[in-house]
Amino acid sequence: MKTGTWSFTTVDSSGVCSHSSLALDASNKPYISYTDGLNLDLKYTAKTGVTWDFHTVDTYGDVGRYNSIAVDTSGNPHISYFNNTIYPGDLKHAIWTGSSWNVETLDNGSFDVGQFTSLALDSNGDPHISYMSGRSWYLRYANRTGGSWNWGTAVIGGGTYSSIALDGNDWPHISYYRNSLDLLRYSYWDGSDWVSQDVDSSGSVGKYCSITLNDTDHPRISYYDEANSRLKFAEWTGSSWTKTNVDSSGLVGGFTSLVLNDNEYPHISYYRDTSGDLMHAEWTGSTWDIDIIDSAGDVGRYTSIALDSNNYPHISYYDVTNQALKHAWWDGGSWQSETVDSSADVGQYSSIDLDSTDSPHISYYDATNGNLKFASWDGAWVAEVVDSMGDVGRYTSLKLDQSTNAHIAYYDVTNFELKYAKNALGPPCPLLHLNYKLLTREIPL
Repeated sequence: MKTGTWSFTTVDSSGVCSHSSLALDASNKPYISYTDGLNLDLKYTAKTGVTWDFHTVDTYGDVGRYNSIAVDTSGNPHISYFNNTIYPGDLKHAIWTGSSWNVETLDNGSFDVGQFTSLALDSNGDPHISYMSGRSWYLRYANRTGGSWNWGTAVIGGGTYSSIALDGNDWPHISYYRNSLDLLRYSYWDGSDWVSQDVDSSGSVGKYCSITLNDTDHPRISYYDEANSRLKFAEWTGSSWTKTNVDSSGLVGGFTSLVLNDNEYPHISYYRDTSGDLMHAEWTGSTWDIDIIDSAGDVGRYTSIALDSNNYPHISYYDVTNQALKHAWWDGGSWQSETVDSSADVGQYSSIDLDSTDSPHISYYDATNGNLKFASWDGAWVAEVVDSMGDVGRYTSLKLDQSTNAHIAYYDVTNFELKYAKNALGPPCPLLHLNYKLLTREIPL
């Protein structure tokens, strides 16, 4: 039994402090999380020398009860706690991660949000995300401006398979499948309101859509015609929509991904269900040039395409047969392919982007472990787990900013939430608030 005397210290007398939790780091430095009962905030303090360093971690609503703190091997505190603001409440988590992954839980004021995400970065490097609200099937839109998130509902009623692109004003354009009407729909922000158009209503059309804009900000959309089992392409001329049948050779057109080359000619990656092949279609200026890229087993679902500085396509996709993430690219003479990650059942919901050196980066889902993963090429493939808090990582959408920081939007199945991760390569930031105040507005059709 230890002998000696107890030493008592008043740490904080600024309010009613309750629900405290204590942890020590490797040098026995104390870290304490606690609830500010007067202001209903989560607070945190750590002893530095002979003084206490105080932080207010979260001030949104009634937060901080039932908290628990732990310190990792790098001396970074992690705090879990209860948010009692909105019934039935939810679990929140704050982490000081230094310069590693900062993960935020987004739109937690709604129920079951974050499926069918699509992400784009504006000229300031701020993210814009389209996604679905599962309970209402609403198409929703979120963007971050000046460090604050803004939320809104773009369309009420039907909004799956969304895809987003930004115009020269950084205004969003979204293509999506209108469930209730079985059609392809397009909505854009004109600076003051949302404007919506039906693109194709010729049967059950619009699933697996992908949008991009040309130099005059006119939309181009690839999508699946389920009624006729074919791949289609739509373009806005400035006054009307022109639709083209791209490939009708069997059951084709699922999992489309679209990009334009320097001549504004479209490249589309997609899946042929009939034979389980990864496909690529390119408009040459007069005809569609169609290639079978990979036919080794059942391959080609969850495709994502990007073009390098030579306008050569790179495609990430899922190998069902081997439960692996694969990468295919055109080297100027032929198609090449490789396995990126086969460590488990990985590769669904892939999204690819290329950096300034044409090196590929891919976000994807680890179905075995329920994790969000990220792989980068740097002379060899390096894969890492980005988020492992529950079943997370479906519906990923990846963009790299000008500093090659990775931004990923994805779905948290465990908590029915939209999440966003950024690979922060810059200097450390203060202790991260993982949940942000929600500003919700609904815009009817």
